[in-house]
Amino acid sequence: MKVYRSIQRFSHQLLSLSVQNNCDSCHQKPKDALHAKLAGNCDQCHSQTKWKPATFDHDKYFRFDRHHEPDCATCHLNNDYSQYSCYECHEHSPSKIREEHLEEGIYDYENCTECHRSGDEDEAKRLWRSKGRKSQDDYRSGKHFERRKHERHDDDDDENAEVKGQITAINGNLITIKVYKVKRFQLNSDTVQADIQNAQFEHGSRADLRQDALVEIEGRWDGNHLDAREVKFEDDD
Repeated sequence: MKVYRSIQRFSHQLLSLSVQNNCDSCHQKPKDALHAKLAGNCDQCHSQTKWKPATFDHDKYFRFDRHHEPDCATCHLNNDYSQYSCYECHEHSPSKIREEHLEEGIYDYENCTECHRSGDEDEAKRLWRSKGRKSQDDYRSGKHFERRKHERHDDDDDENAEVKGQITAINGNLITIKVYKVKRFQLNSDTVQADIQNAQFEHGSRADLRQDALVEIEGRWDGNHLDAREVKFEDDD
């Protein structure tokens, strides 16, 4: 009777490359939720020496931080790791992401990780600069803004293009403002206390605005209404 010597560990290197890359030809596919919808080579996470520990370099796609913990189900719905969504967090609602990007003329905003590789808000700018874009103007000339130059009117390119609008003071009076492309706002009223909806003032939710005071407002102007998010005063008393 022939006795076979026991093998402590099987070497996958003895197999042809085609078999090495087709693990389920010998092994059963894992049935847990993590692997349910995964496709591709197992060696993306596993080695052919040991099944555990498994490693996956998530930093190539997105880096975790204290605001973005590695909870797969938060971004990958229904265990489908071939897709992701940033809309599952309450602060990243579709309407908010859309609004904030359209304010800057960015229309291609669905593939978030193309520019945002982490929770660092400034990393998108640094990423563009690393590709040879040195300024905000260069950033705006990228593919995000290809549609913008066709959708804007010619007079929008004039820094002195003027549009009139109104904001409401606390006392209910309307304050007429002149809106410039560079976001300078000139008030036509006497000294008033203004309370602009959804605005964050450096001096609280209300501030004294002098007649002809220059005010820098960051927000969305749709041609009729101003949705202000941040207000800065050039010359405060």
